[in-house]
Amino acid sequence: VITNVGSAHIEYLGSRENIALAKAEIFRGVPPCGKVALPIESDFFGKLSELAKQLDLVVVSFGKGGDFEFVIKEECPAGLRGELKTPMGSVELNIPVIGAYNALNIACAAAGAYALIENIKLENIKTGLENVKGEKLRNELHEHKGARFILDCYNANPDSMAASLTMLKEMDVKGRKAALLGGMVVSGE
Repeated sequence: VITNVGSAHIEYLGSRENIALAKAEIFRGVPPCGKVALPIESDFFGKLSELAKQLDLVVVSFGKGGDFEFVIKEECPAGLRGELKTPMGSVELNIPVIGAYNALNIACAAAGAYALIENIKLENIKTGLENVKGEKLRNELHEHKGARFILDCYNANPDSMAASLTMLKEMDVKGRKAALLGGMVVSGE
């Protein structure tokens, strides 16, 4: 599973293309006719697919228009409700995570399960996703004295910070919104 090709670790690899190629090294560990899950919306999807197919691997795509796509129908403080579309059919899900950007993560997890577990059933994917536990310090929702706080500081990088700020921008709230940002430590500092 390659979740995305962002800019994290660019200081070591020099470009996003080099990051994509480094991530594709995992393909060598997949047996012929094995499956790899790739983000269809990535600008590196074509290159990664080509590399996978050269090794006789089956590409399972996820994201908007992919083999696995999660379409959000409702977003609320309790999480996301929507439809997961898969090659096995569609299923309604209630996922206990916030942030519309998690639609891609949900589709990725489903595609990864499908790629890794032969003959997995759609109901098993549904059960797993609906019982997910969020990562500590990642999109934790807190309330205090009528104010809502989102604590999102786990392993921050420019891409995850942009996703968090977009989530905040799109939230429907009464009153003001504010973001408190701290510095990001670059390795070696």
